[in-house]
Amino acid sequence: MKKNRLYCLTATLANIILGICLAEAETNTKLDVIVSIKPIHSLVSGIMQDIGKPYLLIDGANSPHTFTLKPSHAARLKNADIIFWMGEKLEPTLQKPIRIIAATAISFNLLNLREINKFPFRRQTHFATKLPSLKTAPILQNQQNYIEGTVDPHIWLDPINAIILVKKITQVLSEADPRNARSYQARSVSLEKKLLALTQRVNKNLANVKNAQLLFFHDAYQYFEKRFRLVNASVMFVSPEAIPSAARVRKIRKVILEKGTNCVFVEPQFPSKLVSMLIAKTNIKLGQVDPLGSNITLGPNQYFLLLDKLSNNISNCILRRIKR
Repeated sequence: MKKNRLYCLTATLANIILGICLAEAETNTKLDVIVSIKPIHSLVSGIMQDIGKPYLLIDGANSPHTFTLKPSHAARLKNADIIFWMGEKLEPTLQKPIRIIAATAISFNLLNLREINKFPFRRQTHFATKLPSLKTAPILQNQQNYIEGTVDPHIWLDPINAIILVKKITQVLSEADPRNARSYQARSVSLEKKLLALTQRVNKNLANVKNAQLLFFHDAYQYFEKRFRLVNASVMFVSPEAIPSAARVRKIRKVILEKGTNCVFVEPQFPSKLVSMLIAKTNIKLGQVDPLGSNITLGPNQYFLLLDKLSNNISNCILRRIKR
């Protein structure tokens, strides 16, 4: 009798321990989430927080346009559960690896979201001061200064677009990991409120410079410009990898002088000689911008720091010129 009781007690204890082990194993099973670029990684991190840490694929100063996949990246893709990327228009070298190496993963191209406000690329000329309304259809058609049939993929630079991205990312994570769905959704709500506050903060910061004439070397900022009603004088070239000719530089110089351009904004990788040629013997000020926030520390705050820094750099450059 005592042996039977001992056996039952031992069996019960073993079942309890097994149950605890299984529960711990389930708790420790985390989604393997990969994100292509830093700003989107920041949004995903803000939703996941302590539930899991997403892996950033294109880090440092690497360009998403020309990114080269390493064996370590391929290994991560092979084991991924979910991949958030911006599609072949921004990241052309990722299309094939995601399709072949990460064939079993849930791959989501965020640029394909219908709810996102999207705009075509602009022609490499000066632009009209009248900006298209953000209430129009997602893709503008037949605009004189737009290249029909193209889509500018830098959608994250509009924080209202970021809210739409957060909602979709939350949905994808919740469906893949229903056990943590409530946590994802609660953090999503909090993140959306922070993004609205960011929009108000940036709008206030740029209140006194909305009519300034600006020149960006790389056509990556029109979502930011349109959201905050900035007027763009000219874009040097669409692709950051295409170096303009001397004739092109002279043409742009003529345009910016005629339009009274306040500031020229460049990204860190652009040749300094071209910049010097463009603004030599003028009162035009130089500012530095980066659509990815490559030098900003990775994490949930990266996106907010990126837009704050972008607005501060624009405002400071223009006000510095005015005060001259």
